[in-house]
Amino acid sequence: MCGVESIAAGENRDLPDFKEEARIIRELVRAGNGPDPFSSAVRATRMPMLITNPRQPDNPIVFANASFARLTGYARAEIIGKNCRFLQGPATDRGEVARLRAAIDLRQPIELELLNYRKDGTTFWNRLLVSPVFSDDGVLTFFFASQFDVTPERERVARLERDRAELEAEVARRTAELQASEQRLRLALEAGRLGTWSLNLETRHLIASDSCKAICGRRPGDSLSLEELQATIHPDDRAMQAAAIERAISEGTMLDAEYRLALPSGEERWVQVRGQANHRADGTPITLVGTTQDITERRRDQGHRALLARELSHRVKNTLTSLQAVVAQTIRRASSLEDAGESIAARIQAMAAANELLVSEDFASASVRDLLERTLAPFGIDDGQRFVLNGPAMSLPPHLVVAFALALHELATNATKYGALSNAGGVVEVTWELIDRATPALLRLNWTERAAPARGRARAQRLRHAADPARARQRGGGPRRDRLSTRGRGVHRGAAAVAGLGPLGGPTLVSAFPSRFVAELPSSRPRAAIRRAAHA
Repeated sequence: MCGVESIAAGENRDLPDFKEEARIIRELVRAGNGPDPFSSAVRATRMPMLITNPRQPDNPIVFANASFARLTGYARAEIIGKNCRFLQGPATDRGEVARLRAAIDLRQPIELELLNYRKDGTTFWNRLLVSPVFSDDGVLTFFFASQFDVTPERERVARLERDRAELEAEVARRTAELQASEQRLRLALEAGRLGTWSLNLETRHLIASDSCKAICGRRPGDSLSLEELQATIHPDDRAMQAAAIERAISEGTMLDAEYRLALPSGEERWVQVRGQANHRADGTPITLVGTTQDITERRRDQGHRALLARELSHRVKNTLTSLQAVVAQTIRRASSLEDAGESIAARIQAMAAANELLVSEDFASASVRDLLERTLAPFGIDDGQRFVLNGPAMSLPPHLVVAFALALHELATNATKYGALSNAGGVVEVTWELIDRATPALLRLNWTERAAPARGRARAQRLRHAADPARARQRGGGPRRDRLSTRGRGVHRGAAAVAGLGPLGGPTLVSAFPSRFVAELPSSRPRAAIRRAAHA
């Protein structure tokens, strides 16, 4: 039956009398209602049923009820006498067919599901129950089979499996997205040096991430309770931190507070805490969740910027004061407005060069040689023919750099007009040295002009007497300080201009000699002063 051949012919020779079985078959196959209630029930049931006879060749179907005919689409005449394999098709599972054949050979009952084909070619899933029927003396007489169309159930199971597969795929996709989101969040927290935390407002239980613990000076395995965290807050900041949390909870606003932590290691660290409270429907606060960020470097940078702003303000004020003094002195000594304008522009340029040098040195100090080279650049120091520089590597403090630049500019300007730089063969030699034997130590600066015009030396003696009060008194009067800048030429006029730089931190008294200017300045005092003049 159903793909299984009939029992061996040898068994058919010793069969008992099957009159009763024949009567049953006749009763089952007769039309209408018979006297046997069993046969009437088999004929009338909605469950497809059939009986096969294994004593006949190929175990043919000898009975099929009307439900079987409706299920398969075949007429009873097309069914009787056939083996039930006629319902099988290309998609029928051959493994299940082999199981069915083995059970029939062994005369054992079996239940399985096969994909069968109707007469019109459509398929249906057939839950088949096959059971052998034996006579009283144990002889196999029939196989009884009930059929049940489980196609809707199988389709429902298939839909469930598809839905499950789709659901699993969706869960996998969402899980991957969640993992990617968590990874991005973790990277963002690490990049921003953020730690996360959650505070249960009912139990006061604090949960902190490893990053949050690290910010608070703890290892990942260390405990960090709310009490331990509050003890870490700087005493001066505890009230502010508590007030910020209370305000965020009561007003439902964002918590945003910056305060200091005193870590167990003794280090002080600035943190910024941000968070928000979660409430029940009735407004009762449940939790407070947020982040903690280490802002120590930002606070340090803010302090540094504030310091730079104060320093910049201080230097701007000093520069304006210096500029005011330069303008006042220039106008006071100038012979005309045009002369004053040229002098002011040149001196501002010298101040700018000095400030540029200070900026390049981060306002720490300036090299004497660098100052000379930058200040004297407009006068041809780069050609290596008109200037000779000689001295050790030394630096000037910032408060002397601008004054020295102005002094050097005055000397070079007057040397160009009246001294060594006013002819083709003149040379200016600038030397400097540190005199350690003096207290405090002195910086000696020598400005010497060689091959200067004779007219400059002719005027020098008058400038020397003007700068020397003793000699001036012998000549019958004191020095004319208000006219010092116009009493000589060359190095002497430059020296007279330098003498007026006292308000800028420069020399306050100058003595000069023909073609030579010598200044000695305390190297550690805040204001420069000419201590004495060297003799030629």
